[in-house]
Amino acid sequence: MAMANTAVADESCSTSTKRQKQEQQPLIPGLPDHIAQLCLSPIHPSLLFSISHSWRRLIYSPSFPPFFSLYAILKSHSIQFHNFDPISNTWRLLSPPPLHHLLLRHPSFLSRNLSVQSISVAGHLVLLAATTHNLSPALSRPLVFHPLSRTWSFGPSLSAPRRWCALGALRGTVYVASGIGTHFSIHVARSLEKWDLLGPNGAVWRGRPTSRTGGSAGKPSTPSAGGGNSAW
Repeated sequence: MAMANTAVADESCSTSTKRQKQEQQPLIPGLPDHIAQLCLSPIHPSLLFSISHSWRRLIYSPSFPPFFSLYAILKSHSIQFHNFDPISNTWRLLSPPPLHHLLLRHPSFLSRNLSVQSISVAGHLVLLAATTHNLSPALSRPLVFHPLSRTWSFGPSLSAPRRWCALGALRGTVYVASGIGTHFSIHVARSLEKWDLLGPNGAVWRGRPTSRTGGSAGKPSTPSAGGGNSAW
């Protein structure tokens, strides 16, 4: 038994040492890594993935240009969030979000799936609206998935939690319009809010006043040549 334990420990140590050597390998021998990154960044990541472990690690580092990925919600015994990585051609199960009682179907709606509303913005997946078992909003504030750390975090609280709303994104800003809360509210139905993930006021939602006819009061600002202005 002692000899078996020693063999397992030696194998584990050898694997750890091999992994450390791979992590210490330069991206391109003879070049500093920051210069090597400039050379490798224009190459399609699917080519880099199959060549070396060091290049594979580069693909998933913050310094490499981002690439598109697909997210899906699947239901078996429970609702799960999955991510399809087109570079490795694999599906991965995401860590469970801190969210309970999420509902996709309800006996009152025999042929309809209840929507779970999410959007990709600023390199993150934002989960903003869903429905609970008593047909109430499932989220009082958005859930944000960070692909690099593969973790979830909460965004700022909405002025009125909602479901069945309109959702969009532009230049790092999330926009949500209309929807219904636990009960119908004309104020929520006519509301329009935005959350700038990258701006200095990223910890709050900003609402836009609405006219009595339901449209937004005033006119949207015209974007500058540099695209710096937001929709309001």
